[in-house]
Amino acid sequence: MTDVPWYVTYDHEKPTLKHQRIHPEKSKEYDTLNEWYARGYADKVATRYRPRRLDARFTGSDFAPDEYIQYHGMTSVIVGMLKQKKVLKAKKLDEEDGEYKYTDSMDMPGQHVDSKQRTSVHNLPYYDPKSRSMRDNSFAGTNKDPSQVPYLGDNFVRYSGDAKGTIAEEKEIEFEVNDNKLDDNVDQDKPKSLVELHRETLNKEKIQPKSSSSTDDNNSVMKKLDKKKVQEAARQLAERERQAEEMGNIDERKRKYNSLKSDISEHKEPTEEELEAYRLKKTSS
Repeated sequence: MTDVPWYVTYDHEKPTLKHQRIHPEKSKEYDTLNEWYARGYADKVATRYRPRRLDARFTGSDFAPDEYIQYHGMTSVIVGMLKQKKVLKAKKLDEEDGEYKYTDSMDMPGQHVDSKQRTSVHNLPYYDPKSRSMRDNSFAGTNKDPSQVPYLGDNFVRYSGDAKGTIAEEKEIEFEVNDNKLDDNVDQDKPKSLVELHRETLNKEKIQPKSSSSTDDNNSVMKKLDKKKVQEAARQLAERERQAEEMGNIDERKRKYNSLKSDISEHKEPTEEELEAYRLKKTSS
């Protein structure tokens, strides 16, 4: 209520709203956050102490309670901290100026440092840490000659038709060489020699013609096996599949099969004719 109603009188006969007003003589004054005052000051100072075995001048102890303790964190960590923050910030900026003094002349590959903006830009937008690959060209937009750039990205290798020559495959070749010791003269400290060895083996495979294709191998296997036995195995396979399908259509509670009565000796290893019949069935389907 901002105004006094018309019916209120000041003759103290009726109640008024004076008790809701602010009374300056009763209000308390508080200091601001940045206002400084003596901290650690003791009002009551002891004049006598009990006798000690060693005096304070020998022990180095300080037991004067009436001294000014200039420590911000004694009761409050806010008072006097703003000035200290400004001093620390200025000191930190001076140290960074010293670090980036020679960065303009040092342009490392894959990293660009600007001393004026105090920023360091890496190839993080192009690098995928999960697959350990860098698809895009990190030197895009720099107007540099592609022949002079050390790395153009994985996409350049993939689009050029040499997608098999990846780092992962070269690593597998390196592990294979280390495990099997294919060449004792290979220097383990030089991964390039392992890559060259892998490329030499690929070139040899391209030069040497294949002796026989997969179809020739299958034909040779068919010649060794008896056709009648293969046909009989195919017929038995079809019969077993038909019986299994009929058993699958019957309710589980009405099936005659009991796993406890089955004999393990009845299960035998499949013959070559049965394997060939199964392979022919899969290829035909």
